[in-house]
Amino acid sequence: MRRLIATSAVALMLSVSSASAQNIRVYFDLAFTDCDATVLQNTPVTFYIVAELGGPASGGIIGAEFRLDGAPGGWFLSATPNPAANLAIGSPLTGGCNIAFPNCQTGSGGKVLLYTVSGFATSLESNLVLTVNRHTTPSNPAFACPVLVLCDPPLYSKVCACGGEAVINGAPSSCGCGAVPANEATWGSVKARYR
Repeated sequence: MRRLIATSAVALMLSVSSASAQNIRVYFDLAFTDCDATVLQNTPVTFYIVAELGGPASGGIIGAEFRLDGAPGGWFLSATPNPAANLAIGSPLTGGCNIAFPNCQTGSGGKVLLYTVSGFATSLESNLVLTVNRHTTPSNPAFACPVLVLCDPPLYSKVCACGGEAVINGAPSSCGCGAVPANEATWGSVKARYR
């Protein structure tokens, strides 16, 4: 019986999290709605890495930590942080980045631009999937996920964000995003209730 209750509680928690959770996604338009694109060989390419605020992050963010996987190594790409940021360390294209803002960012329609990636496609790729993942060396190993930093001084709490997917030269994407990974503290508190 305890196992059934615990399983139901976790399923409910994950379904609520995925419906209202915070995300970091990739878009190909400035309206931040299109997560699939056609990119031909020898043409310019631009896409945007965006935090979508929801769940605990609905009040805004002051920073983020993540990486982007799937970009072709042969393409000439450069990631430019949002001009409002006052700190950007690393690159989302090579291992991961940390970006911070001097003020709380609530964005437009709950979407905050983190990086603009622009460059030149030197090859034609098919079904190329760009995926937002955790930083390769996270600043806090307890957060093995893309991270958003909340506007709650002096704590500046970290929350896991769901990493989105975008597709180049493939089937249209739903922007992909599973459930937000549960961190150990959250899972431990659920387990403790049903012992």
